[in-house]
Amino acid sequence: MAIKVFVVDQTIRDHIVYSQLFIPLKLLNCREHLLLLPFNLLKDIENEKNHFRVVRYKSTFLKYLILLSLKGVEEMYTRSVFEFLRLYFLRLLFFKKWRISYDFRGLAFAEAAMRRKSKLKVSLLEKLERFASHKADSLRTVSQKFADFLQQEWKVEKAIRIIPCCMATIGRVDKSQSATPISFVYVGSVAPWQRLDDVLKFYKEWSKTISAHLTIITPDISLVREKLEQAKIEGNVCSLPSQDVAEELQKHDFGFLLRDEILVNQVASPIKFLEYIGNGVIPIISESVGDYTDICRENGIGVIESADLEQMKQQICQLKKDNRRGIKLYEIASKYTWEHYLQQF
Repeated sequence: MAIKVFVVDQTIRDHIVYSQLFIPLKLLNCREHLLLLPFNLLKDIENEKNHFRVVRYKSTFLKYLILLSLKGVEEMYTRSVFEFLRLYFLRLLFFKKWRISYDFRGLAFAEAAMRRKSKLKVSLLEKLERFASHKADSLRTVSQKFADFLQQEWKVEKAIRIIPCCMATIGRVDKSQSATPISFVYVGSVAPWQRLDDVLKFYKEWSKTISAHLTIITPDISLVREKLEQAKIEGNVCSLPSQDVAEELQKHDFGFLLRDEILVNQVASPIKFLEYIGNGVIPIISESVGDYTDICRENGIGVIESADLEQMKQQICQLKKDNRRGIKLYEIASKYTWEHYLQQF
């Protein structure tokens, strides 16, 4: 039996593992798939019935003992550049024949540069990721823009499977087309790269001339309330468990997804975009957010950030009145479910 092993390291958060690995593996329900997890991740899946296997490890040493002991492994999957390097050299040292599939979910070197890490660290990460892009037997990534970067900048010649961050299910949400009030929502933290200050600036300007309401869903409740008070903006601030966010989003018309025009964002596939459109929320999105800005522009389902706030406000008012917006958002969101991408996965 040819086994495909999905190796999860300890740096990946629970909800990412669940939504982007566990869910598609559960849908595929294949006995040849094995999910190798750290002992402390996804504790609540033990009672879920699946044909694929889940194996846990308590230490890095045990993880590699497990991997080396497996028989009939055809492919190893990883989304960590350091995990890739370990698998690559284990294969050489122990004469294993497994293929290695590397999944670029982001560019670690670009994220390090964004966080102003040392130039040495940034340079080292870039070299490691470039090495992985050429030495992996197969590559995946999250957007066409990401694939273009790998092929144009790093001269990758192998085929690249594009599998964005996907949703498990999508429901159609029809909302009122009444002119007022217009409900805005922001989901995120106060981290500078999420541009909450610009969100508040835009909202404050628009709310001078339109009836509007703002809700902020954030783990940073006290800091956000301070920002609202300083900006003299009234709004609802709350923290919600991830499973309750969708229900709250369905109450709102427009959602902010503002990002700087840098490499990290140009190749990204933020799940927040799909959470918005999958719950009937029209995105207010920056230029060059992965493939999604072009999708918004081409399909008329979003407001693209510009220096002309008045023009953006007019677009918001027009989209609010569009009685087909729910259908449009649903049609686009439906293309980004796991059912749609299972064969590629």
